[in-house]
Parts: sequence; structure tokens; C-alpha cells
Amino acid sequence: MNNKIIKLLMAAVSLAVSSSVLATSEGVYVGGQFGQSTLNNSSKQVQTGLADPATQLTQPSNSGFGGRIYIGYQFNQYGGFETGYTYFSPSTYNPATSILAGKGTINAAAVDLLGKAQYPISKVDIFVKGGIAAIGQKQSGRLYPITGNTQGRFLVVRPKVAVGVSYDVTPNWVADVEASQILKFGTSVPAATLYALGISYHWVDLYCGQFLC
Repeated sequence: MNNKIIKLLMAAVSLAVSSSVLATSEGVYVGGQFGQSTLNNSSKQVQTGLADPATQLTQPSNSGFGGRIYIGYQFNQYGGFETGYTYFSPSTYNPATSILAGKGTINAAAVDLLGKAQYPISKVDIFVKGGIAAIGQKQSGRLYPITGNTQGRFLVVRPKVAVGVSYDVTPNWVADVEASQILKFGTSVPAATLYALGISYHWVDLYCGQFLC
């Protein structure tokens, strides 16, 4: 076989390998995760009639569909950082004897900033994340009392941790499974968890891919 053809084939293989490594080891990426979220709220009094305080202690339904979208930057194959927005399924209070009021809800969402450390094993990466999250919570419906500052509006900053595993589907696309939690401190906002499957897109470093740096 012609030496020039052999050299071209070797260069093509080197380019593919280099692009594959760089695509998932450094640069900007965006992604989304979707799965089960839990707010861990406790039982509350729900107003069940016009006469105050006609209430009933009600246990909430805390789990449901949740998700997170994020953007990040990978410094190398071992670490990076990301910031994201998480939607949590609301806690729903549905008293058995409610006639006038209907159900009450507690809604929550969070914005986070996380550092990421990972250990690559071929196309698989085991990772941990840690940082802070600003989580906001709003109470609606007939959760008692229903007026004043006790209405349940909070915006607090809490530690957040996560652990998971990712798989390089292609040089650009990475799938992952992750468990994350915003930790509880104090009594205003409970711990919030998300168990999710995700997919992210990583941009290839075209300069390094072209010149094999």
C-alpha cells in the first residue's frame, strides 16, 4: 500500500481518537436530567371550611416528576463545574374531609453552582458534585394559616451534593444517571432530592482536534 495512503489513514485514526478524548474531557457542555423528585415536606394543617380554624392535619404527597437543565465547563477529564436550574414536583396536601378549600401545594425550584470531580474508566465516568443551591419555596392553596408572613415563602441557600455515573455514547453525547440532594439546615425548607437520567452535549475542541494537541 502506498506510504502516503498509510500516513493519511494513521492521521485520520489519530484525529478521531484525539477528538473523542477531547470531546468529553474538556470544554463547554449543556444537558438535561429528568426523573423523580421529592421535597420531604411534613404534615400541615389544611383549612377545610370557612370557620377559622376549621382545619385538618394532612400528610402531603411529596414525590413526582422533576428535572434539571444545566450548562458546565470541563477543565479536563477529571474535573469541572456547572450551574443549573432544578424543578421539583410540588408537595400536595389533599385533606380527606375538604369541602370548600380543595388541596394545598408547596412549590419549589432551585438554582445551583457545583464543582465536579470524576474518574474515567474507558467510556464510563464515576463522578461526584458539590456546591451550593439557592432554593425557593412558595405555599399556595388553603394551607393554614393562609395570611401574613407565615404563608410559606422562602428563599434560602443550602449545600448541595450529587453522585452518579456517565457513559460516552459518542464523542459529543454523554448519558448519565445521578442522585442529588439539597441538604436541610434549619426548619424553613426541607431536604430536596432528585433521582434522574440525563443526556448532555459536549462541544469538540476543533483546534486541538485538527492539530492533534
